[in-house]
Amino acid sequence: MAIEQKEVERLLSEVKLQRDWTFSWKTADELASVGAAAIPRLIEALGNEDGYVREVAANALGKIGDRRAVGPLIQAMQYRDDRVYEDDEDCEARVKAATALGCIADPGSVEPLIETLKYSLEKDITLSWYVIGALGMLGDRRAIPILESISDHADIDVRKSVKGALNKLTQ
Repeated sequence: MAIEQKEVERLLSEVKLQRDWTFSWKTADELASVGAAAIPRLIEALGNEDGYVREVAANALGKIGDRRAVGPLIQAMQYRDDRVYEDDEDCEARVKAATALGCIADPGSVEPLIETLKYSLEKDITLSWYVIGALGMLGDRRAIPILESISDHADIDVRKSVKGALNKLTQ
């Protein structure tokens, strides 16, 4: 187990240095392969000041699928830092957290996702696409009213996301 923890630390440190999306995806897969032993450190990494680290941690936690990560992922989905990233990693960290919540499929995620959607439609449209997707993945019909209410949203990607989510929820 100590070797696994050292590997988790090494991978998270590398993420800060690499700043490359292909490396981040590969690293998330490697971290997820560690499994349950990595969860406490990955949850801690969701609060890291570096958006790249938060993004990889959220992605790995979604792949692991453990419900212990739900509360921290909700917080990570709402976390915004003031740093300027060349490739918007702060946003990427939020969308990966939303997607991870959809992957974990805990019913306790529905209301926080709905609340985040209400905010993100005005302030963070990219996040709203992923929150809508996560709501569809969850399969909880409580999401139907808000999704129907935004089905004619001005943003075409919101409309596409809503259509996909509603298809999943009404089948």
